[in-house]
Amino acid sequence: MVRIDPPTDIGDISVGEWPQRWSDIARLRILYETGGIYLDTDCILVRPLEDLRDNKCVLSGFVGDVSTSVKHHVQSCSAGTIMAEPGSEFIRIWLERLPEGFKMGQWAWQVVDLPVQIYKERPELITMLDMEKFLPFDFNDYRIFDELEAESFIDEIKDCYLIHLWDSLWQNILEGVNEEYLSTKTNALSCLLRRFIF
Repeated sequence: MVRIDPPTDIGDISVGEWPQRWSDIARLRILYETGGIYLDTDCILVRPLEDLRDNKCVLSGFVGDVSTSVKHHVQSCSAGTIMAEPGSEFIRIWLERLPEGFKMGQWAWQVVDLPVQIYKERPELITMLDMEKFLPFDFNDYRIFDELEAESFIDEIKDCYLIHLWDSLWQNILEGVNEEYLSTKTNALSCLLRRFIF
């Protein structure tokens, strides 16, 4: 683990007391400097990321030429999973334009909308995957906790690389996930986590 001080500004913009902004800046700076894989702490890998490692930069999003889902009409990216080589040009441009995003005054625009804009301008700099590969379901979909849905849910996500557990929104449910929960429940969450624990 490497302890860092929270960023105080970027460009001419003061970051203020916004941990989300600290995270936005820090993850992109670290990826630019060292390369690697950024995963939100509430991610569970479903299958290895190995076949994506030869790309300059990887994101997933609901973007016209890569999105297969008809349920989403707003173009956006997920910054909860980012893969990048050191010195990635896409990440450099993203960092350079972060202040523009902060000035917008819209929640998370700089990490949801801005990467879509950069992708459309410079698609050769990034491999954009369908959002379903990194974010196959949203926080309104509770089937991962439904024991009757376990088999069909696991089959549905088998081609995904990972899933997010929406820990900030599902906190009350996830607080109850312990060894007893995992050994007695037969829902998809238990099936996925048991691989790592037992």
